[in-house]
Amino acid sequence: MAPGTASKFSAREGFLFLGQEYALNVVPGQRAALRFEQGFFLSKNHLPAAPALFESWYRAAARRVLGERVRLYAEQFGLRYAKIRITGARTRWGSCSSTGTLSFSWRLVMAPLEVVDYVVLHELAHLKVQNHSAAFWAEVARMLPEYKLRRDWLKQNGRRLTLEE
Repeated sequence: MAPGTASKFSAREGFLFLGQEYALNVVPGQRAALRFEQGFFLSKNHLPAAPALFESWYRAAARRVLGERVRLYAEQFGLRYAKIRITGARTRWGSCSSTGTLSFSWRLVMAPLEVVDYVVLHELAHLKVQNHSAAFWAEVARMLPEYKLRRDWLKQNGRRLTLEE
């Protein structure tokens, strides 16, 4: 899907997942409304509900992928968080509340895993430093020395991580 264009949910249209683009296949007679197997397969009968089906699929994928990554890095760095929330935020990739709730936009799972990891580590660093001071960025750099490359990728490509304009 070209940056800044709305999805039409048409056959062969590409959709991002973990940095890879996968084609949409619109198929007749498929029992599942939407499934993913090295590509997206949408039942022709469910085409009118495609936007909601895709968002639901991405939310579930985000819950799974982000949950795994948060658990992995929290354990690796000895950090404790309260819970994980998946949001529909359009301009904020993640946040960390003062009570330790980590929130992430479902759109983040469209980005490459390295970029997902940057956002996860950025929010985990907020468990130690609740602002964007030099101490905070030092903590991010300690956990992910090449964080600037991943942050730059997100700044340059973030607008592509959407289903609509």
